Amino acid sequence: MTERALQVVRDSDIDGITALGGGSAVGLSKALSFRRKFPQLVLSTTYAGSKMTPILGKLGMT
Repeated sequence: MTERALQVVRDSDIDGITALGGGSAVGLSKALSFRRKFPQLVLSTTYAGSKMTPILGKLGMT
């Protein structure tokens, strides 16, 4: 999912991201913001610890 979203970012004139939702939306926004070095605005509709940390986790990282 992150790679597909990154392709959309590359193909478009995107210079920031807004996330609205829970953990998945916030996690994807963190990944895109980290990988593309652009700002993000998060409007969380749930609460989990990941929203309050600068940590980015990705499955399959080696």
